[in-house]
Amino acid sequence: MEAQSRDGAIDTDSSQAAASPSTSLPLPAHHSPRRAASHTAPAHGPDLHVDFTDYHLNENLAARMRANKPVAATDCDDDTVKAGNAGVARHLSSGYACVESLLFLYWPYLLPWAVAFLGWLPSLVLFVLSALYSWHTGLMLGRLCKDTTLYKEEAENGEVKTRCAGSYRELAVSLYGPRFASFVGFVQIFQLFVYCVGNTIFQQTQFSLIFPEEVIGVRLNGAQWRYITFAIYLALALLVPTFHAGALMSSAGLLASGANLVLPAYALWQRGSIEPSVVAVNNTDVRSFRTLFLGVANILTGFGGHILFPELVREMRHPGHFEGVVTFICGLGLVLNMLTAFMGYAAFGASVPPAYIDALKEDSGQPLVLSMLLMILLMSTADQVLCQTPLCLNLEIALSIPTRWADAFRTQLTYSPHKGAIVPTTAAAAAESAKDDIETSATDREDGNGKWVSVNAGVTRVLLRCGVLALALFFAQMLPFFGDIASIIGAWGITQLTFIFPVMLYLRAYWREISLVERVVCCVELAAGTTVCVCGTAAAVMDTVKNVQEFHLFSPN
Repeated sequence: MEAQSRDGAIDTDSSQAAASPSTSLPLPAHHSPRRAASHTAPAHGPDLHVDFTDYHLNENLAARMRANKPVAATDCDDDTVKAGNAGVARHLSSGYACVESLLFLYWPYLLPWAVAFLGWLPSLVLFVLSALYSWHTGLMLGRLCKDTTLYKEEAENGEVKTRCAGSYRELAVSLYGPRFASFVGFVQIFQLFVYCVGNTIFQQTQFSLIFPEEVIGVRLNGAQWRYITFAIYLALALLVPTFHAGALMSSAGLLASGANLVLPAYALWQRGSIEPSVVAVNNTDVRSFRTLFLGVANILTGFGGHILFPELVREMRHPGHFEGVVTFICGLGLVLNMLTAFMGYAAFGASVPPAYIDALKEDSGQPLVLSMLLMILLMSTADQVLCQTPLCLNLEIALSIPTRWADAFRTQLTYSPHKGAIVPTTAAAAAESAKDDIETSATDREDGNGKWVSVNAGVTRVLLRCGVLALALFFAQMLPFFGDIASIIGAWGITQLTFIFPVMLYLRAYWREISLVERVVCCVELAAGTTVCVCGTAAAVMDTVKNVQEFHLFSPN
């Protein structure tokens, strides 16, 4: 069974890579329980199997560990980081790591709307602070993910080994335990799912602009366009089962991101001749609690992407270049976000709609605008692939579904009532436990302890992906308010994964090693991130309730 090297969100320690010879790695005396959680490798199940791998320690690192000295991230060479993480690396170049990160970080559609809430000067200050904040937490994750003493595993024979943490979940388990790790996983799943809901609504907006009634000869409302969007996303979910297959779309999506600079520039050039079709901001309530935190949360949304970072460190060809990647994308993201936000606000003022492209409805037939809208359509489609692929893959890994379609359709998933687990009865990953499972099956049938249920893994994958995207469509049809959905993504999901969790993990791991000044800075960042998360989420919910009262659920538009 092929292992999926990156879930993009939750956990890839469930990799099904073949075990390699391992050597014992002594645990340094200074290594406290808070710096490493102990985990026992289970005997069966590809979803839970952990391979112990040789760490290929360089001489400097080995010497420091023998001397019981702290191991800094700079002591780790590239082989140490990659070998110290579970999973099969994709060997990403630093350039492609920038591509994937930027697709998540540069999400500018609500930025002119956010500037309309806050004004010029507060927005400028917030953009700079957000970029610095994002850069700092990115460096924190880089240090954490390259610390070879952070994640400790205990085999059944009692042998203890340490390695780098290869996912957000492993970092959380190591420093705060499995309950916190489960919460982190929930936040990641929630964010990816709401991304899918938001993309469904946003894609409907683009279709209605690109294919108006005058072009296609049929008048379609928003709900009908969302059904069409669902069909496209479902086809992509079935055709692009893994991240390897989505690499081309990711690259194409980055090239299309330039449209988010061209369209606001065009609108600014045509200023005075474009009449926005939606009035989103009432000047009388710009300074209210709701609009203030909606603006702050949506600017922070433009500096996310940290959901990918732990996996990128593991999967990069040269993990030592990660800090350079973070610095580059935060700097470039600051420039791109500010250009889009300020040009869009200058063109439309306080009447800019949540998705600024809505204001171009009257000009959508212009060749330049039409071509840019098509590029944004490509970019948002690539973004959807980057969201729905890890979302579905993590659910499939939990069910022991092989990543290859051919392997999936040759595999039967059998629920064992004796083990209380799902067993892939024909997959290569189940070979080790097949004999024991067959004996258990016979015992269960003889004693009447339970009935085995067996389904085809390929059919299960199809049904699961249809179900996930159908659920996203349901929420998109029920709450077709793009600004509110995107605000929830930013305030609740991105804020925690980008501005709260990294600081919590970093302080837990290195509190005694960092200076007093750095402690104070981290505590201020943690307090700021928590405030934005709580207040921004409350503001987004308040705005959703306001829109539901003003319009209604399942609005056809």
